[in-house]
Amino acid sequence: MRKLAFTLVEPTHRSISADPRAGRCCCSRGASCATVRIFAVLPPNDTNSDDYITMDFFQDKSFFIPTYGADGDILRIIQESGIEPNINSTTVDDATVVSIVSHGLGYSILPKLILDGMKGNVITKPLYPDEHRDLGIIVKSKNTMPLIVQKFVACSKKVIREIEE
Repeated sequence: MRKLAFTLVEPTHRSISADPRAGRCCCSRGASCATVRIFAVLPPNDTNSDDYITMDFFQDKSFFIPTYGADGDILRIIQESGIEPNINSTTVDDATVVSIVSHGLGYSILPKLILDGMKGNVITKPLYPDEHRDLGIIVKSKNTMPLIVQKFVACSKKVIREIEE
C-alpha cells in the first residue's frame, strides 16, 4: 500500500495543470506532495468477490465521474486503460457519485481521501494495477512565501502525517 508523503512537484508534472511559469511546489523531495490511492467504488449489492478491481471490469458499465472533465486523474486512468465505460453524469459532486453508486445505479473510481470522508453504503476495492493521484502545493518561491502560506504548508504536512498513522 502506498503511503502519503510530502515531496516536490514540478508544475509540468502530468497531474498538475498549473502554468509552468507559476512556480514550484513548496515541498522539497521528489515527484509529488502527497500520493493518494484511487479505489473502485461498487454498489452494495455487487457480487464481485475479487480482492481488487481491474479497469476492464468497468467496460460498458454505467459509470459516474464527478464533474466530467474536471478530474484529470480519473479521465487519465480511463484513457490509459483503453476501456469505454458508459459515462452517464457530467455535473455531479463526489458525494452525489457515492450516493448514486450506493443506490445501485452505477460504478465509479475515487481517491481514498474523498472516500474516507463520505458516508454511503458502497464497496471500495483497490484498483489493479494500483492507481493514484498526486497532490501538490505550488508557490512562486519557497523563499518568499507569505507567513500564512508557510502555516498552511506546515498544517498540510501535519494532516498527511496523521492520515498515515
